[in-house]
Amino acid sequence: MEVRTATFSDSQPISNLLLTALSSEPQWQYLFPDRHAHTSAHASRINSVVAHCLNSPTDWTITIAEDPKTKTPLSVAVWSTCTPGAEPSPTAYTDILSSCGPEDGTKPSHAAAYLAAISRGREKYFTGFGPRLHLYLIATHPRQQGRGYAQALVAWGLKKAAEQKVAASTLVSAKGYVFFSGLGFKDVGLMQVVGEGEEGREELVVKVMVNTSGRDRRPSVLRFLGLE
Repeated sequence: MEVRTATFSDSQPISNLLLTALSSEPQWQYLFPDRHAHTSAHASRINSVVAHCLNSPTDWTITIAEDPKTKTPLSVAVWSTCTPGAEPSPTAYTDILSSCGPEDGTKPSHAAAYLAAISRGREKYFTGFGPRLHLYLIATHPRQQGRGYAQALVAWGLKKAAEQKVAASTLVSAKGYVFFSGLGFKDVGLMQVVGEGEEGREELVVKVMVNTSGRDRRPSVLRFLGLE
């Protein structure tokens, strides 16, 4: 397995991987409920979003774990910039979702509710952690899950966080909670995402998780991940 920073030539393979790996994820289903009715437009939009991230290294860093023989991406992670002392961009999610719409399978009311919840969550849960490295997204091809690819990508980010002595953070569904807990992330709260007029009918629950081992230099966690 090889972990490396993605380049623009990886744009299409990464997009293909995301479309395959995230289709069953609660956050993806909530934001893009009509994607199957707009398959081509949805794929095109995701590809343009990936290209945007790869072209904006001051805001985003994409890493991939790939098959060393075929060089095919098997798992991908999207991080905030790795510049020392930098805060994740407060408009990062907005920058991405603002370009999406009904024509590509996005439900605008859900996107608006998601952005509002993130804004509230940032103020409520992240204020006390200072500069941090934020993991926006991680996805592994369904046939390659359970083989350590995602763990290797998270370890890459935690190593960067340890080098900068900052915390690492992420937002996950209930399914991701067990995985990130095993990597030293702590549950610091949850966000309930409810679209306007959908109270009690359709909502998304997202857990807010933070790993401070790099900032606090906790030897046991760093040693477990092979970072010491």
